[in-house]
Amino acid sequence: MLKPRLLKNGSYRVQIRRKSCNYTECFATLEEAEAAIRSVLLKEGTFRYFVETEYLKAPAFTKLKETTRDSYRTGIENLLGYFGPMNIIDITTGTVMQYQTARNKMTTRLGGPPAGDTVRSELIVLARVFSHAVRCGVAFMNPVREAEKPEGGTRERRVSTEERAKMLLVANGDIQVI
Repeated sequence: MLKPRLLKNGSYRVQIRRKSCNYTECFATLEEAEAAIRSVLLKEGTFRYFVETEYLKAPAFTKLKETTRDSYRTGIENLLGYFGPMNIIDITTGTVMQYQTARNKMTTRLGGPPAGDTVRSELIVLARVFSHAVRCGVAFMNPVREAEKPEGGTRERRVSTEERAKMLLVANGDIQVI
């Protein structure tokens, strides 16, 4: 992790040299310097860096119900496999559509492609991450908003023969439900 360097005059120097970022500035306090490092790394950082350092610790994630957080963690694992090394500001609607195509070519533990609802739920998680990134000023827009989402499947309801018979009796008015 990058750390500010203390200069002889008592100020702190932040120097970041990356392929996508060339940043140098001096600050009066250590807190200001660390905040600048965090801000630059979030804006110039990867999707993985943003999710792990910002989103998973933010109230947007921590205030969710435990079952929802568990579901989101599963989605985040799949998303990090694809978007993890990408710079967060380089992810576009086209990239999201490419993810859908790639995800539909993958196989699940059952040997087939993932269901449309599975991919939709992962896109919901991605949209939530980008909504938080927009609020933080890291991203300018939510690329998931414009992407076409896969169709959700219709579940066949499983009703026993006895339940079906009771429903018919209730529908015909032969018996009343209490």
